[in-house]
Amino acid sequence: IAYLHSHRHSEALIAFNKALALDPKSASAWYNRGSAQAELGQFGESFQSTKRAIRYADGWVKSLAQASLLFQTHRVCAWSESHDLRPLIETLGISHPTDLPITFLSLEDHPLRQLQRAEGYVERNFKKKYQYPQLQRVINRPNRLKLGYFSADFHNFPGMHLMIGMLENHDRERFEIFAFSYGRKIEDEMRSRIVKAVDHFVDVESLTNEEIVKLARELQIDIAFHRNGYTREHRSGIFSMRAAPIQINYLGYPGTLGADFIDYIVADEILVPPEFKNCYFEKIIYMPDTYQPNDNLREISSSVMSKEECGLPEDSYVLCCFNQIHKITPDCFEIWMRILKRRKNTVLWLISDNSWTINNIRREAKARGVNPDRLHFAERVSVSTHLARHKHIDLCIDTFNYNAHTTTSDALWTSTPIVTKQGDQFAARVASSLLHSINAPELVTFNDSQYEALILELIDNSEKLAAIKRKLEENRMTAPLFDTIRYTRNFEKAMDLAYENYMRGEQPKDIHL
Repeated sequence: IAYLHSHRHSEALIAFNKALALDPKSASAWYNRGSAQAELGQFGESFQSTKRAIRYADGWVKSLAQASLLFQTHRVCAWSESHDLRPLIETLGISHPTDLPITFLSLEDHPLRQLQRAEGYVERNFKKKYQYPQLQRVINRPNRLKLGYFSADFHNFPGMHLMIGMLENHDRERFEIFAFSYGRKIEDEMRSRIVKAVDHFVDVESLTNEEIVKLARELQIDIAFHRNGYTREHRSGIFSMRAAPIQINYLGYPGTLGADFIDYIVADEILVPPEFKNCYFEKIIYMPDTYQPNDNLREISSSVMSKEECGLPEDSYVLCCFNQIHKITPDCFEIWMRILKRRKNTVLWLISDNSWTINNIRREAKARGVNPDRLHFAERVSVSTHLARHKHIDLCIDTFNYNAHTTTSDALWTSTPIVTKQGDQFAARVASSLLHSINAPELVTFNDSQYEALILELIDNSEKLAAIKRKLEENRMTAPLFDTIRYTRNFEKAMDLAYENYMRGEQPKDIHL
């Protein structure tokens, strides 16, 4: 398990195999073996190991294995491997405890159950586990508020492409910026840019949670941002011990953390409307345009790429979804396949993941009467090249439970329309938030039939689609979405209001800008 958590997956697999040689019915060993195999890309073997864990386990380990099998099979579009477990989605993580709540964001759109999963995760992992001295309350605002961003991802990572412009444009006369990096050292261009953008880049990878909290308190961080939430490399234990008097769930996790040690979540009126506010443990910082920062200096490569170089048929109409593959659900895929069957000249462009996933998704297309050759897969390239190849996309189409987030901004930065379906939970409303922020709400739909109908209409009506593209191009540098300075000043205003409330000795309350 230590090897597994240290990303030494081959060594972990050897250890689990030895454990199973000693005890062939060890559910825990089968479950962990499956996790190691999944990380090594051995998905077929991973499914079999996890199914063995389900067979031999009971209680917590069984529900953990069931949730893992559901997520791993969706991760590679092997939906039939876990079809019989789908009825359990409503209870897994709630009455049946599991691991990371993020597993369920793509499996269902239900903000209340996502809150319950988060609260259960906190109860199992953080309640009464740590004892740490209370922070003394400050009664005067410092000359410069110290903002501490805590993350495992200070490198070439989608969230960093969004927030780097804000980091570079913070008002240094009023704010002192710290980046606490507890992730692996990945030296790349983005990390270099981040190091230059902040006042202090603090590498804390080798420190324990307790040591990081001690350091943050010695540095007198005023506001700490949890940039990872409950993602794979999170260290929420830092926040459970109070690294700072104000702690905020920001950008990395699209949902509530369900924790009394997190005071606020940064959102907007579309992401958290009144009818779903009770599904968030944190108080809401309502940003005026959209919750998401953007960098208005993102480079789009000037190199000319042909459709052929991208692996696309020259005369085809290109529908595209560059979302992570695990966000694709069978219901969503069913609609896409109906559209491809009704419009013979269309192809679907997806992001390449691994050969296992590609084979599975092509098999699913064939089972629905669509020639698998009409599905094309884009290799991973540099960000500027990735943005440049958007010129070959006619229309982007979104996933449901877990929308395109950075991927929506990528499309809109290149003036490429994206059709979304607005759902209920935070993760299912992000694309809608971004489309409203660039003044293109006509691309937001509210149910499956509207979504399918709008895609078909835009395929058939080239004039309407061209008009939307022109509008996006005109709005790109005038609408709020890509106004980095405007976002940064609003964000800083929100931090001032949160700190003023804290100085008054009041409990956190919603902030409206």
